[in-house]
This record gives sequence, C-alpha cells and structure tokens, in this order.
Amino acid sequence: MRRVEPIYDDIRVAVGTLNTRLKNNLGGIHLIKSMTTEPYESARVSDASYAYFETNWDRIKLATVYHPGSSFITNASFGVTFLVGGYWVVVGPPPLLSGTLTVGALVTFLFMSQRFTGPLKQIAFVIEQYENARASGKRAVGLQDMPERIRDAPDAVDSEGRAGRVEYDDVTFSYDASGASVLDGISFAVDRGETVALVGPTGAGKSTVLQLLPRMYEVNGGSIEIDRRIEP
Repeated sequence: MRRVEPIYDDIRVAVGTLNTRLKNNLGGIHLIKSMTTEPYESARVSDASYAYFETNWDRIKLATVYHPGSSFITNASFGVTFLVGGYWVVVGPPPLLSGTLTVGALVTFLFMSQRFTGPLKQIAFVIEQYENARASGKRAVGLQDMPERIRDAPDAVDSEGRAGRVEYDDVTFSYDASGASVLDGISFAVDRGETVALVGPTGAGKSTVLQLLPRMYEVNGGSIEIDRRIEP
C-alpha cells in the first residue's frame, strides 16, 4: 500500500493532464489548423500520453510482483499444511507437536484451509482497487476544497431590480499576476438598453472584458461598477 499509493496519485495527475490536452486540442482544432501548429500540438499530446504510460507502467511492474507474490504465499501455506498433515498421518506427529491425526481430520482441515486462503488471495486485488479509488477521491475532494479566490465584500448589495448601467473605470487585468496585462486602462460606460461593440483581433481580450463583469475573474486595477451612485 505504501508503494502503490503515490503511483496511483501520479497516474491520476497524468490522466488529468492527458485529458486536458486532448480536450483543448479538439476544441481548438480550427485555431490549430489555421496556425499550422499540428506538429507542435501533436508532440505535446505524445508527451502527455507517454507520461501516462510511464506512470502506469510503474503500477504494472509493481503488480507483477505483488499479485503473484500474494498468491504464492497463500498457496505455499496450503502446501505446507498438506505436507505437515500428510507426514503426521503417515509417520506420526512432527517435532514440537503431539497427538494423533486421522485422514478424515486432515481432509476436513485442508478443505477449511482452502476456504480461508481463497479470500486471502482477493485481498491483493481489493487493496489495489482501494488505492485506485482513494487516489481518484483525493483529486475530486481536492477540487472541492480549493479556497475561493473571489469573495463578496461584507457591504455588498444585491443588484437585482436596479437600472443596469455598467461602467468600466481604468480596468487592468492579467491572468498571471507576473505576466503581461491582457487589458490595460479600459474605460467605457454602457447604459441600460444601449449596445456597445468591442472590435479587435482574436486574443485582444474582448471575451475577457465580458467575463470580468460577472466576476469570473478579479480585476488587477481599476473598477467595474453597476449603477454607480454619483454624488451631486
């Protein structure tokens, strides 16, 4: 269990990385085709696939020792019981043992031993499946336990039923705190019922502007306000 637990953790991570890579590539296949980056993306998928193969191969190598070893130990215990019991019936009690053993008692004990060693063989499979499920559960629980990055202010008010004027005031945003800004100094206002078009090339940040409004992300600078109260 100590050996297989970190291996299954690595397998879950490798599977997640591979699935993410495949999802992104299939969803963005038009962009990949238009930018002719098929070899680059194919190499990335191959790397993720091979990483999964390597981690899964570590589990297979451990299983080739663990499962046969478990079966050998249980079968060896049954064989030792058979040999000692046979010697006892034919020759007499072995050293450190005393009394008599009949053939019927030996056969009965052997049958009972078989019923006991059979479930022992299954323990190896149960433990492996348990560690597999545990690794998957840790991934799922880890996502649920992630702390919230965006929280409402204590004095936040409900915007339902309000006029609906939206104002971006010198908004700056970057996905990575240490990276380049996606939006820099964006300012505009939209009244209720008004239509404003955002025009720009792919990746200019048009979708990001809209995602900031429901606070899918938090702005790095400036503010986005709904129905800002202007003092006279």
